[in-house]
Amino acid sequence: MLGALWAVTRPHPASPRLRLEPALPAESALPGEPPSLPWPPAGQAAIAIPGIGSLGARDGDTPVPIASVTKVMTALVVLQTIRCSPGEEGPAITMTAADVGAYEAGVRVGRSELRVAVGETLTEHQALEALLVGSANNVADALAR
Repeated sequence: MLGALWAVTRPHPASPRLRLEPALPAESALPGEPPSLPWPPAGQAAIAIPGIGSLGARDGDTPVPIASVTKVMTALVVLQTIRCSPGEEGPAITMTAADVGAYEAGVRVGRSELRVAVGETLTEHQALEALLVGSANNVADALAR
């Protein structure tokens, strides 16, 4: 087995005789009608397959806010940075006057926020739940800090 591993991982000299060419075209057209898709009742949606193209879209192509993608990415970065074992709550995050101000400012403009108080603590687990279940914008900021 070691010999096979060496043969796969050892460097191979460049050969002018070898030339790689794709066996399939960059794009393909499939016969038939596009599938009927169960589009959401509200908002925008689109589905595309690389190499095939668009399968359809709902509600045009006007740019709209990216919803909670940033919150999900914040949670991913936190989970990769501060690793907790299953059942652990993680480190505590203490809410500050700035966190309360962010909550109040967000509520004024209709954002999804979690009510917090100065000195209140949330564990990493609680903060991630508020972020991912409650879509709390202000908690995303606190977690990021």
